[in-house]
Amino acid sequence: MMIRTTEMTYRFLLVASLLFAPFVCATPTETIKQNGLELNLFYGKRSTVNAYLFSDGKELILLDALDSVDDALQLKTLIDQQQLPLKQIFISHGHPDHFTGLAVLNRAFPNADIVVASEGIKQELIGWANWMTERGWMHISMIPKSEKAPRGFDYERLIKVTSESQLAFDSGKTLRIDRGNLPTETVHYAMLYSEDLYGLFMGDLASNKVHLWLGEGVDAQSLENWQTLLAVITKRYQSTGVIIYPGHGKPAPLSLLREVSQYIDVFKFAIRTGGNQGAVQTKMMTLFPDYSESGYLPFGIEQHLVIQTAKTDD
Repeated sequence: MMIRTTEMTYRFLLVASLLFAPFVCATPTETIKQNGLELNLFYGKRSTVNAYLFSDGKELILLDALDSVDDALQLKTLIDQQQLPLKQIFISHGHPDHFTGLAVLNRAFPNADIVVASEGIKQELIGWANWMTERGWMHISMIPKSEKAPRGFDYERLIKVTSESQLAFDSGKTLRIDRGNLPTETVHYAMLYSEDLYGLFMGDLASNKVHLWLGEGVDAQSLENWQTLLAVITKRYQSTGVIIYPGHGKPAPLSLLREVSQYIDVFKFAIRTGGNQGAVQTKMMTLFPDYSESGYLPFGIEQHLVIQTAKTDD
């Protein structure tokens, strides 16, 4: 979702996430150990968003901070159980479902740096926080610090931009940072790659059994860019046995990226041939019956039907 999302859209998504929460992610965590690194996968209960906790046995690095205070508190418990210092909290991109738990984690682990991979990600994150605050949707703990809210969350001071090519443990273990600034599901984003875990952590560039956000902010060119990027990543990692760790849904083999690209193809075909919004949505629901977050569909369909109509008129 991009910051231009309408108030009605965001209000619907908030309600939908609460309505479907009981059915999402019955198992909150999984653990993988390999080549001196341990990975704890945390699946948010309020929605399908994931957080990933890395350990080298001496310290911890966290990828993303979930979309609710309740989930962040449970994640804090998981971190406490490790009995190791949290070194960094790395935020993959600026969407609120990946950073709303930051205040909880910052209070619990004040020595952990909050890090993003580019100034673009930081500014998108701050923009979302201000936009949500203006509409009364931001949790009180994440309201930006200002003259009106002097005790608010100090995004400018607390969020640091790194220009490094990797996140590094003191032991020498590393997580490589791959940056992107080509509009896809979002404009600015970062992926992490772990050679030790044979894992690529893709944020919202990949989802597993979750409907993609294709609404406001994701235009026809964004879809093309997205599919091109997925093809490039597939070619780069096709002989490595890499595991894809998505921003939403369970980990999967590299073939997940082909499934994501095929989903986009099906969506584009449905838009071209489906006719009205209801018919397109029925087609997508029929073809992807086991996908969660179906509440995203109407907004993507509405936007791209408008785009398709404009092309036809031209």
